[in-house]
Amino acid sequence: MVFKKVLKIPLSTKFYFLIILTSTDCQDITNFLKSLPPSATSLGVWKRLLPDTATFVPVSFDGQRTRLLSDLSLELSDVREEDSGIYFCSQGTQVMAKYAVDVVRDEPHRYIIMGGRKKKNGPSKDLTLKDKNLVLGITWSEWSQCNRCDSVGRRRRVGICTVRKIDPFAPTKPVDTQVLNEYRKGIPCRSSLLPNVIKDLAVVHELKSEFMIGFCKVPCPLGVGIVTVTDKDGAVLDTVDNSQGVYSMHQPLPKLPALVKRATVYEEIGKNVILSCPGNKENSFPIWRNDSYVINPSKVHILSNGRVKIDIGNNLHIRKLRYSDTAVYSCWENSALRGTIRLQVLKKSVESYRVHILNIGTLFTFLTILMIALTVYKNRGIAKD
Repeated sequence: MVFKKVLKIPLSTKFYFLIILTSTDCQDITNFLKSLPPSATSLGVWKRLLPDTATFVPVSFDGQRTRLLSDLSLELSDVREEDSGIYFCSQGTQVMAKYAVDVVRDEPHRYIIMGGRKKKNGPSKDLTLKDKNLVLGITWSEWSQCNRCDSVGRRRRVGICTVRKIDPFAPTKPVDTQVLNEYRKGIPCRSSLLPNVIKDLAVVHELKSEFMIGFCKVPCPLGVGIVTVTDKDGAVLDTVDNSQGVYSMHQPLPKLPALVKRATVYEEIGKNVILSCPGNKENSFPIWRNDSYVINPSKVHILSNGRVKIDIGNNLHIRKLRYSDTAVYSCWENSALRGTIRLQVLKKSVESYRVHILNIGTLFTFLTILMIALTVYKNRGIAKD
């Protein structure tokens, strides 16, 4: 289900982090629907239950942020808070699959560096609450791709704090809920489906999700290299080295490299801002840079006393903006630039308003003095006459 794959990336999110609960797959619908283009309407296959109004609405596909793939998978990108809800994949009145999606601004988490010297900094073990018939654990995603090639790079995977039942036939405490029977693999600790009395338990509230970083080394993909161009009879027409950007006139035009996505963000001093890599790809772990300085996700929150951090969605958070934060922030993968964001920190609008009022007042005072001076000068001239 591609919907799951989207969630394994920094979750393709722009400003938020996505939580998903799954049950079954939606792949038993009639065959003719599988040929639908990405911009096709949902035709009743995918519906969504809105959390606020408890009403069902069909999922509309724009071919960009929401897409229906050839296997009827639902793909969401650039997820937002308003995308929260329960998604149903159905055929007529029969529900084939159900996904409960919560989009939250910030998921509490801790960093785990694999291969480090601190052996105690490892993944959390399951915590069993026998008196409440609950187990607290971590549900892990797959590893992301290595962010460098031919040298030591990093990869990451995300572990989400989840709550599940020990005995599916026994009640849970302090309140019994049917939803834990429906999602037997567990419900995320911050999910809106989990009753508040369970979420407010100290052990549940304090358990953080985990952001694991591991070291990796993979070879770079081989280039095309030297190409021999022949005619239809096999006679050699030309020999060129495509890896050096040299092409023969007898070759088809090479594909142009993808344009780097760029964005500009304006924000007032003292405000908070969240930056998301404009060119982020699925299952990737891009490196953030401030101009040429590499931002280490496991250290930046310590060095900045928590003012700057990179969340498990790979979004860059900057709190209490300063003028010195004005810079070009870029994200890189395998030494290739994926996107840039120019952050411009502005004066507070109230201060600017006050400056404008002061300037207007000064101008008005100057004009008043000038008019008085001209009037006095004119009156003196009349008196002399």
